Amino acid sequence: MPTTNGLTTAQQNAAFDFILAPELDCSNEKQEHNLRVAQYLAHCGIAVFPVDGNKRPFPGFKWKDKATTDPATVCRWWEKYPNAVPAVPTGSENGFDVLDVDHGNGKLGLGDLWSLGFTPSTLSPYTVHTPSGGRHIYLRHKDGLTNSASHLPKAIDVRADGGYVLAPGAWSNAGLYYANWDLTEAIYRGLPRWKPELLPPSKADAPKRTPGLEPFGRVRDALSAVPADCSYEEWNSCLMALHHETGGSDIGLELAQDWSSDDPRWDEMEVDAKWKSYGRSDIACIGIGSLYRIAKGYGWSAITAEDFEDIEDEGEPETASRLRFLSPSDCALSDPRPYVMKGLIAQRDIGCIVGAPGVGKSLLAPSIAYSIALGESVFGRRVKQGPVFYVAAEDAHGMRGRVTALKNERGEAEDFTLVEGVADLLSETVHGCGSQDFRELCDAVRDQRPSLVVIDTLAMAFPGLEENSAEGMGRVVAIARDLTEWGAAVILVHHDTKEGGGLPRGHSLLNGALDFSIQLKKSDGVVSGKLTKIRNGSCDACFAFTIAAHVIGTDEDGDTITAAIAQTLEAPPAPSVSMRAALVLSVLERMCDDETTITETDWRTEALGEPDLCDSDKTDSRRAAFRRARDELVGAGIVTKTDAGYRLRQVSAADFDDVDLDD
Repeated sequence: MPTTNGLTTAQQNAAFDFILAPELDCSNEKQEHNLRVAQYLAHCGIAVFPVDGNKRPFPGFKWKDKATTDPATVCRWWEKYPNAVPAVPTGSENGFDVLDVDHGNGKLGLGDLWSLGFTPSTLSPYTVHTPSGGRHIYLRHKDGLTNSASHLPKAIDVRADGGYVLAPGAWSNAGLYYANWDLTEAIYRGLPRWKPELLPPSKADAPKRTPGLEPFGRVRDALSAVPADCSYEEWNSCLMALHHETGGSDIGLELAQDWSSDDPRWDEMEVDAKWKSYGRSDIACIGIGSLYRIAKGYGWSAITAEDFEDIEDEGEPETASRLRFLSPSDCALSDPRPYVMKGLIAQRDIGCIVGAPGVGKSLLAPSIAYSIALGESVFGRRVKQGPVFYVAAEDAHGMRGRVTALKNERGEAEDFTLVEGVADLLSETVHGCGSQDFRELCDAVRDQRPSLVVIDTLAMAFPGLEENSAEGMGRVVAIARDLTEWGAAVILVHHDTKEGGGLPRGHSLLNGALDFSIQLKKSDGVVSGKLTKIRNGSCDACFAFTIAAHVIGTDEDGDTITAAIAQTLEAPPAPSVSMRAALVLSVLERMCDDETTITETDWRTEALGEPDLCDSDKTDSRRAAFRRARDELVGAGIVTKTDAGYRLRQVSAADFDDVDLDD
């Protein structure tokens, strides 16, 4: 049945299908497509008008006065201009504004937007992808806002009162303006408001941005101190340092181009060719310090506005101290950090699950994550239910099967999200500024606020990482810390050292930065987990699980498909021992891991050096105290005596009741 303005429901649906995913083979189809888009928008009450294929209004066509919501008028226009492309006025007429971000063809608007602290997804879920690679970001109209954009970088424009853009779904000579959402529904639900930082100064209530506080502000400042007509060696070193600091990103290249343009020797093609020529070996020893050293030679000071949180227009700058001075009473009044998994994981913690290949790291990690998403306890520890991101950087397809097995066994977990497609969180730069994967993951964490983010595995998520360097592991820690900014805890799944001592592989900086670390080992079909580090708790706890195969479907031949899953085992309570025995045990734990045997002489020598072993200073009394503690530990089954000496007893299936390892 026709509607009052001439479109049936079927026609409306067909028009919107065209907006979402057109497949056009000829000009006639493009004409039909653009007409349908225009009719649909007009039918829904959005004013529309025709422009030519190059986005210009037709000669003599006064679009500001003629834009219409009448589908019949739209049809007449398209009869007159069959190759027309639909455009929509921005501003008060339609109730929306557009932040126009140009990217491609020499423009770097997305990088400019990033430098302002935003990405399209953080500003609005209603974003159109333009043919050149840019974005039209739709926002709620701000009263009085016009097309003024002098306060923004040159590749970012504001379209408000007095402006227009091509409609979502329009097909111009350049290509499709793609959107996977309905503009009318977006307006109905409510478009996001403008961020004050993006409005002209007279419209913004927020304070002005302080020069030097934007990303790479200090780099820009140092670069401006070096004259572009410097020697070739200095010019090349500055570019290498810039490449290293920005990860070879478009932002860095733009900085290099702007700086080099002041000298005719360095034309755009020369800079671009040099930038692309830099490889890992070239920049290994050229960091940002090289640029700072050269800049200081030209009188630059390393102290810039970046060192101050606030700079007054007059007088001396006032430094804002980050130091806090707390009395014991202040400390007592401090609230504890909320836990994610009680006694182990707190908000903003960074932890690691460590073990040899095949031991079950990528089975334990999704089991913990799934439990948190469901709000179910893990190994007897309470959890706070919350959203979880599981970043499957290694074997994403296999992880789908394991998640399916968890779902079949434990039910649907709507707050569990498997994140695929992360291949590089590093891109050779500090804080991931050059990594698109990092930026998109940060955007998602900021928008959805998960309680936990698991990165499986560290090696695959940070390709090319020099694990044994402090700088390399420092980048990993910095990126993990960035992901905790909105309250999430982060777990890194990583390999242990060749010695198997429970330390994460690579430079010790990583282990030093961790809030907790879990080491996994396998023996007699049981995987045991031991806390090798916890910053605010006890390492006494241990747990175990077996690896079970669950059927998750059948293949094309009808054969069953299985996926591995961690089957939790309940451990008996640990035997209690005296304080002296606990002290002697701590000495043995310090000397060895689970697979090392220590001679009695070595163990006793270390233990006798502990001042709290006994009250007497006599050697015979201290030896007797050691023997009593040793016998107590062996009798409790905590330490095993062998022909070669003593070792920590490994967890095995015998420690658990009613366990069928063939299940």
